[in-house]
Amino acid sequence: MEPKLYNLEYNTIDIYLQKSAKFLFPLLKIKASENIKQIQSYVAWKDLISINEYKIICVYELSKNLEYTLFEKNILLKNEFFESYFEGADNKGIYIFNLISYKEDFAYFLKGRYSLFSIDVKNILKEFYSRNKFSTAYLDSFLNPEKYFEKYAALLNIDEWRLRSVGELVDPLNKMKETLIMENAVKTTIAA
Repeated sequence: MEPKLYNLEYNTIDIYLQKSAKFLFPLLKIKASENIKQIQSYVAWKDLISINEYKIICVYELSKNLEYTLFEKNILLKNEFFESYFEGADNKGIYIFNLISYKEDFAYFLKGRYSLFSIDVKNILKEFYSRNKFSTAYLDSFLNPEKYFEKYAALLNIDEWRLRSVGELVDPLNKMKETLIMENAVKTTIAA
């Protein structure tokens, strides 16, 4: 995974926020675990899954311990959106989930129009991040930017009209950073 880049030019910090992790992963309704966290998520897989297939690809570090085995069996494989599984290099498990039932929201996601998500998706995101007040407020500014344009303009020391002309307070996804590049992964059937 790429290191974070910090750029203080124009008083901003340039860190890519993995959009699939922030906006799509919560739709799977997988509760956070203290010991089991996904390494990364993506919306495409080079030469295998295109960005327009309504998929989220979640990569986990595989483990043979009981906690991970139960998590995989009861949470990942039984998830209503689970579609397929691959074993990748370096002990990585790649789980593919199909989000076609969120087709319209996915289209907004691809366009970087997070504020246009449906009320249902916004509520799922708010619930997912509700345990952390900072994350909730931050997310709300992405989902409801009209309430925050003035505040962000002051923080960034730019004209408010510039932010309003863009319409969103977070950049659209970066297709390269949202594409998994892993060769020689093997599709595997595992029992749920």
